[in-house]
Amino acid sequence: MREKQTVHYLSGPHINVESGYWLYDQLAKDGYQIKPYYLYKYGHSRDFSTKINGYIQPIKLLLASKKGDLVLLYDVTSVFILVGLFMALFHLNRNVVAVNFMGSGSKEGYAKWKRPLIRMGLNKIKIGVNNKSLIEFYANQLKVEKSRFFIIKDCAANVDLGNRDCSPSSPPYVFMGGNVHRDWSLFKQIVKDMPQIKFVAALGGNELDDCKNYKNLEVYKNISLTDFNNLVAHSKIVLVTLTTEMQGGQLVAFQGSIYRKPVIITHCMSIDTYYGDNDIIKVKIGDRMACEESITRLLHDDELCKTLGRKGYSRIIPKIRNYHPIHD
Repeated sequence: MREKQTVHYLSGPHINVESGYWLYDQLAKDGYQIKPYYLYKYGHSRDFSTKINGYIQPIKLLLASKKGDLVLLYDVTSVFILVGLFMALFHLNRNVVAVNFMGSGSKEGYAKWKRPLIRMGLNKIKIGVNNKSLIEFYANQLKVEKSRFFIIKDCAANVDLGNRDCSPSSPPYVFMGGNVHRDWSLFKQIVKDMPQIKFVAALGGNELDDCKNYKNLEVYKNISLTDFNNLVAHSKIVLVTLTTEMQGGQLVAFQGSIYRKPVIITHCMSIDTYYGDNDIIKVKIGDRMACEESITRLLHDDELCKTLGRKGYSRIIPKIRNYHPIHD
């Protein structure tokens, strides 16, 4: 019997490297022996110890692996670069695949002084991104060979397919949720500017802890995926304000579309990969007025809500296959 190949698999939250998460389950199904590593416990605050763990776990992984081993890094761009740098500096030979490279988050990319170090790290690994625009941008800016990049679309494995009641609650509310690259400062300003409108937010951090006196805002922290989806399902509008112009917020947008909700989201490269300009409402980064005007318009126009909900659904549902990886 052929010996199982070992994969050293590292991600951010612990739940991503356990049974029940689509990628872990797929690796197990494919016959890999999985050695899991994670940077933090989901639901715990990402304090100084978490930052230190972000250095310890990649070093631990490289020390535990051996020449030629498969190393899978998932969804943590800083770790991708760090592992590549360690390999370059200490002449380590590992087969490293990094999935979901997000870059710097800015349309300007990385500062010039950082680029040589990042190039050194990325030249030691295979880099998965979710759209061709990111390949063109970072290959040119960082002078990394395009052959080191590959396309791997966002996996919607945990997106609920929507066979449920998705009627809006009364009074209707605007939902905002997620953790990575969310512009909570902008969201708080919108909530403050629109006291007559109900907002519901779901997150894992403490960014909204200072909003306890906001009477029009309900905050849920560290809730299950089922509870998160329930909040999306019974919202009137899904809002995703981002701090990045590269990628972020796709999965929340997908869930909103599957539930036929109108989606307002910060315009970024990844969103253009999946949605046309008429499928959802795209706003510029930090554009408070555009967000508020869109919310007001949607709350007063049920037909527009239905149209955008239908268009978003029609755009996303054909792209979902099997455990829902998103395909072209």
